[in-house]
Amino acid sequence: MIRPFNTHRSRPARTALAIVAAATVAGLIGWALYCHTASKAGIQRAMTQVMRTGYYQLEVDEQPLLRFGTDQSRLAAVWTDRLALVPSCEGRLTVSVDDSLNAHRYAGRDIKKVLAQKIDSLKKDIRHLSFKVDELAYYRRVHSVIDEGYETISRFSFQERKRLDSLRHLLDTLQCVKPTDRVAITYHTDYRVALPGKKTTEKWEACTVTDTLRDDHCLILQTEGRQKPDGGTSYPKSVAAHIARLAGHNIRRPITWRHRPDSAGVYIGSVDKLFRPEGHGVHIGNDGTYFEGHWKAGRRNGFGFRLSNTQAMRVGEWRNDLFRGERVLHTSERIYGIDISKYQHEKGRKRYPIHWDKLCITHLGGISRKRTKGGVNYHVSFCYIKCTEGTTVHNKYYAADHRAARASGLHVGAYHFFSIRTGGAAQAAFFLRHARIRKGDLPPVLDVEPSPRQIKGMGGAAVLWREVRAWLKVVKRKTGVRPILYISQMFVNRYLDLAPDVKRDYEVWIARYGEYKPDVRMRFWQLSPDGRVRGIHGEVDVNVFNGYEAEFNTFTRSTQ
Repeated sequence: MIRPFNTHRSRPARTALAIVAAATVAGLIGWALYCHTASKAGIQRAMTQVMRTGYYQLEVDEQPLLRFGTDQSRLAAVWTDRLALVPSCEGRLTVSVDDSLNAHRYAGRDIKKVLAQKIDSLKKDIRHLSFKVDELAYYRRVHSVIDEGYETISRFSFQERKRLDSLRHLLDTLQCVKPTDRVAITYHTDYRVALPGKKTTEKWEACTVTDTLRDDHCLILQTEGRQKPDGGTSYPKSVAAHIARLAGHNIRRPITWRHRPDSAGVYIGSVDKLFRPEGHGVHIGNDGTYFEGHWKAGRRNGFGFRLSNTQAMRVGEWRNDLFRGERVLHTSERIYGIDISKYQHEKGRKRYPIHWDKLCITHLGGISRKRTKGGVNYHVSFCYIKCTEGTTVHNKYYAADHRAARASGLHVGAYHFFSIRTGGAAQAAFFLRHARIRKGDLPPVLDVEPSPRQIKGMGGAAVLWREVRAWLKVVKRKTGVRPILYISQMFVNRYLDLAPDVKRDYEVWIARYGEYKPDVRMRFWQLSPDGRVRGIHGEVDVNVFNGYEAEFNTFTRSTQ
């Protein structure tokens, strides 16, 4: 006989079962609350940083050709569990990032038109950078390590040459794309997570994107090692996404006062207590200008150099943002020379010979201050001798001096003093009739020294340049050598830009008697009219070649 179920005897069992079920539910609820509740300490243990690198890729016929437009940013990231109630991180992270603007930047655009615009932009950049590199190369050619700032400028020159090579390579690559090629621009991102390293250093591990939380604008990443660091906390996706969004897309970098933007560009360097440029620093202008040097109270003060896209490089001393010039250090390593006329032989009724075998510069003149290293006892390497003036004046000592100077081993040249009273072609013919231009001699020189009043009296600068061109062209045609133009710094500032063809095609010899070197590309610098030379009576014009021995040898070989 089957006995009926005793419901009264099973009540304790049911009670125990209910208690167990309730405890289980409470435990699950507690665990869920724990998993979905983030404490400050827990958040700190769950947080890390991800380095995001985005770039565009040009593809031709579905094959990658080049990358461009690379940018980097640090993102806040949170270690994340795959399952809500079970520890299941396995190296997963959540980051809040929205790349939709970058990803669709070129969507719907004519890519070949974009390439054409990029090629035009590159050509412009290359043209500007080529000008700067040429200016830097010229500086290095005529300077050496004894010149202030040489090493700094040389390092910058190397960087700019590398940048120019990179731009040229990029242009060549883009110009290889044919009109019939199928082209596309795609956007790509790479991610790396910062993991604890030894001591205070970080190590970076690559990550891949495994999922997208579109509603939260978040990505789920996973490390290559698929491991969470020891001691780290992880949260379910929903909690991790919330923390990542609150943390912001980018890690806020500490403020660095060494980077100081302004309306003209950005300054990078030391600052004073008022955050003004102070000490060594660099200013990169929005217009492509570059200045590096010393600053004081927010202004350029001291040594520095400036480059622009179109203007000649300026190297030397600056004062309250104004360029003063390059202050030369005179040493025996430089190449010195003299220029002479009848006045080195005649003083009133007295006549003086030149002792060519004893020539040595003993004083650089007293009109301006000179920086020297060691005693002034400089070898004379070259000599220019006045030959003619206008169409009537001939230096009677020229032939003998030319012969003696060559015999003593000097590099010798002849110069003509330009007259405003006669035409340039006639003066050139007169000069050629008397000058003894031999193979290996220095190029002939035209000495142009009219005052502004004299230039105005002869009809203005246009008339002057017409006659100067005539002299230069006749002498070049007859001798096969391109003459040099002797002018003052004042003449350079007022008149040289009015004859761009002369400025481009002819080298210049500049007279400037101040403490600073002339601010122009030149072959010679006449630094004083009152120097002293052993072997010559009285005062002598002292000149210095713009360059050192290697450049001087190159120059003299070109005249042979």
